[in-house]
Amino acid sequence: AKMAVDMALSRGGDQVVINDSGNYEFFGGKSKEIEKRSKVRSRVMAQTIKEIIKHADKIFIIGHQLFDFDCLAAAIGITVFARSMDKEVNIVTKRINPSIEEFIKKLKEDEKYKKVFISFDEVDKRRTQNSVLFVVDTQRPCYLDIPEMISNFDKIVVIDHHRRAVDWIENALISWTETYASSTSELIAEILNYEGIRLSKLEADLMMAGIMVDTKGFIKNTGVRTFEVATFLRENGAEPQYIKEFLKEDFETYLIKQKLIENTEIINGNIAIAVDNMNLCENNVIIAKVADELLNIKGIDASFVLCSSQDGILISARSNGSINVQLILEKLGGGGHLDTAGAKLINVSFEEAIEILKNAISQYISQV
Repeated sequence: AKMAVDMALSRGGDQVVINDSGNYEFFGGKSKEIEKRSKVRSRVMAQTIKEIIKHADKIFIIGHQLFDFDCLAAAIGITVFARSMDKEVNIVTKRINPSIEEFIKKLKEDEKYKKVFISFDEVDKRRTQNSVLFVVDTQRPCYLDIPEMISNFDKIVVIDHHRRAVDWIENALISWTETYASSTSELIAEILNYEGIRLSKLEADLMMAGIMVDTKGFIKNTGVRTFEVATFLRENGAEPQYIKEFLKEDFETYLIKQKLIENTEIINGNIAIAVDNMNLCENNVIIAKVADELLNIKGIDASFVLCSSQDGILISARSNGSINVQLILEKLGGGGHLDTAGAKLINVSFEEAIEILKNAISQYISQV
């Protein structure tokens, strides 16, 4: 029962959770989350994380598949925190998201970050018995860039802002999940501010970019705390206009987006479903942008975009808040937030994936 209560709170409250021998069922949770996390909790977390880092030999950081700006910024934030205590830090990556390649290149040009990024093969050579693994911007093993990393560490710290799913990392020392935060970057920047740690301009720019991307330029999921953190980053040299240049997309990506938007079906009068059945997208980055773009169409309250991956069909969903896309995709094994969610269907065709998605949407609408 205690685990069920914790699960409900980590998903934003406003719901009933039934724990049936480890199998969770959720009822409710349809309302928009309101910023109400305690500054006391953030300060306690800052102190606890500081103690964990203090007693660790080495720090390793991993995020979700295809690091986005928020994931990379969160990893850099933890790197800065650990280095303030003279700890050796490594960020472990497998595949790089094309949208952050420029920032990675700039980081590697900095003497401090030349040897920070390593592959999974190098972990065992550097890991000690007293090493700590930080998991940022996700809490689901199946979403990790390198899932097998979890079994290699006894000490794990999870920091995330997504609603908790049933397959979360249960053996973590700390699982700090704040669904009210705009981004994981915001949470980590806040504790850096509490500790009085200064950032370089590049680090501040990156953490600001993480917040800007997840809030769509400070429009969605922002609260008072978001702007307090933005002020801290601005004081450390972050320039939103400079960051915006990095967030621009190339012409080829723009054309792919338009082709996907052309291939859109409207169901129920207010839900858009676009399918990349021409294999234009190599990853979920572009489909997430298309999902955002479809919300700009008048009368569209939610959008779902599908593309193929190596072992299944990826789905990216967005909502203006009137439809809970997280509850819809949770039925498909996915998750996220009320207005931003994703899922992956294994061993299905596009036709089957569309049918499964439409059934989940119909089920959601019938229950509202």
